[in-house]
Amino acid sequence: MLASDFWLEAMGPATSRLLSEQSPSASIRFELPRDFQLEAPMEGLRNVDGALAPRGALHGPPRLELLSTEWRCVVGADNPRVGDVLDLDTPAALPWAVFADRSSTADHFTSIVMRQVRLSGLTPRVEVSAGTFSAMPAFVRGTDRVAVVHRSLAEHAARTMGLRVFTPPFPTNPLELAFWWHPHHGHDRGHQWLRKLLRTAAEHVATEEPGFELL
Repeated sequence: MLASDFWLEAMGPATSRLLSEQSPSASIRFELPRDFQLEAPMEGLRNVDGALAPRGALHGPPRLELLSTEWRCVVGADNPRVGDVLDLDTPAALPWAVFADRSSTADHFTSIVMRQVRLSGLTPRVEVSAGTFSAMPAFVRGTDRVAVVHRSLAEHAARTMGLRVFTPPFPTNPLELAFWWHPHHGHDRGHQWLRKLLRTAAEHVATEEPGFELL
């Protein structure tokens, strides 16, 4: 199964626990997606069971909608340039830490949320970029940077790193996770069982993990 680092952390543990309970003889392998697998999904998904990826990331394959989460801005607890309220002028003036996937070496704005940031009229000054969302809070802590991350990651960073969390002062669409697969898996009974397992895992995540809602 293909999954980014964030969705692996969000869905992987619940999925693997359910797999152990319901089918102890089965195993699962998660892999980071390669560029071609997402850019040409009808071919890229042919030799895997599927991919955990946001709506809008793939076009063409069937999908099972799973979870939704919102975006939040995070800044360091001692960032002197951020007051009690985060207005639009503040992130415009701050340096940014951004997620940039492997296909975005020439453009930091290819991720879903950064495209939304740019559409709001902001052109962030990117000070650091990395190919993993999970690293963003660490690149913000102890600096005057700002980053936009998923709500669950932001709230975790607030608890563990003392970061401050704000609702973005610009419009953002919720991030909606789906499981995508090649059509030739559609009627396979084992794959149908896997999709039910993922749906149950999503229900557990929505119940147990702050920041997620079931689609």
